[in-house]
Amino acid sequence: MSTEKPKKTNKVGSRPGYAAVIGISLLTAVVTATVTVAVYDTRYAQKVVAMDLKGYVKTQRDRLLAGEIDDEGLRASFDAMEQALLNVPPNHTVILKEVVLRNAPEVTVDTVKQ
Repeated sequence: MSTEKPKKTNKVGSRPGYAAVIGISLLTAVVTATVTVAVYDTRYAQKVVAMDLKGYVKTQRDRLLAGEIDDEGLRASFDAMEQALLNVPPNHTVILKEVVLRNAPEVTVDTVKQ
């Protein structure tokens, strides 16, 4: 039997340096901030959209008087307008087009043609 003692080896673990820690921290902060802003913008931030209600009602009245649609078609067109307003996301506020000065997206109604 050997009386020789086993050699002790100091195993030094590989640790990231200061530059790597700072880089990882910055990358994490940028990604987290970007995702947070994107989610907030799409889900919670209030947005304004406009609807030309006056023009839509006038167009439907003119179509009714011209005989293009009947009472049932008029009801269907107003139902389509109501459906278009119901399809607006909850974080969008709909205001009349007459109130908007410029650059507001517009809610459009797909009219029912007979």
